[in-house]
Amino acid sequence: MARYESGTHACLEVMVNSRKMTLQAMGGKLGVSRQRVLQMIKKNRMYDVWVQGANERKESRRIESANQKAEISQKKELVSKICGILIQARDQKISEEPWPSRKAFEYLYSRKLQRKGTRVNYGNMKKLLEKYQEGNASLTQLAEHSGIREPVISCLLKKMELPTLVIKYRKGRRRFSHSELEFIGRCSNTIMYSTDISYFIGCGGYIIRRHSDKNGGSSLTTLFNSELNYYRAFEIYEAKKLRFKDEDICKLLDMGEKAVEYAFENQKRIENVIRHDLKVIYREKMPERYKFLF
Repeated sequence: MARYESGTHACLEVMVNSRKMTLQAMGGKLGVSRQRVLQMIKKNRMYDVWVQGANERKESRRIESANQKAEISQKKELVSKICGILIQARDQKISEEPWPSRKAFEYLYSRKLQRKGTRVNYGNMKKLLEKYQEGNASLTQLAEHSGIREPVISCLLKKMELPTLVIKYRKGRRRFSHSELEFIGRCSNTIMYSTDISYFIGCGGYIIRRHSDKNGGSSLTTLFNSELNYYRAFEIYEAKKLRFKDEDICKLLDMGEKAVEYAFENQKRIENVIRHDLKVIYREKMPERYKFLF
């Protein structure tokens, strides 16, 4: 007990009268616990002064917190006013735009507010509605003008409650000549599936399936998360022929390194299949692009 008597009373009195220090802070200065500091305050009859100081500190913290909240509230109010002015200016500018621009913005902005994604951008949506406004446009014509696929257009018009103004008609099936049907019919004797064959002869896979016995799909589609099939492998070999590096081929064709490595490791087998099918389809009239395989 003796070590607290010499000079401790005066030091403790100064700290308590300052009304700014907590028990923990005073204990740190004196080298004792805060419980011991409280005992010393009570023993030296300074408890009332300490309680008053504690209340003042609590009130000071409350006032400081209230000021911070008020400052934050003022900032939020200012930001809200600025946003209101900007939104008003935006709405004014949008209202002066033609109907396609207004309708495209309203749809895309509403999807953003609902936190729902969209598969089209403002430019394509504007082109779609410009063509739509002309009237008498089929889904095919809208798709060609806007660059949006027909199923997506149909869904968009339904969501915007605009389906009735579009003429929906199905284009008649193209009639192929006898020689064209014979050419397509050769696909029945190929190893590759219609997905790959359609690339090499330049027509849709559904046409091949309709006019021949060839099935859909691709024998290499199941590898590397559907990144690689025969026509993609052909593109890899074509890029290599043009002296592209492997890493550049990956970027150019948007393919993974493992898929490209697999194509090169199995190049001989894959090229044999492609060569066989091209011979079956084109016979002696081989296009110039495919001749490097032979």
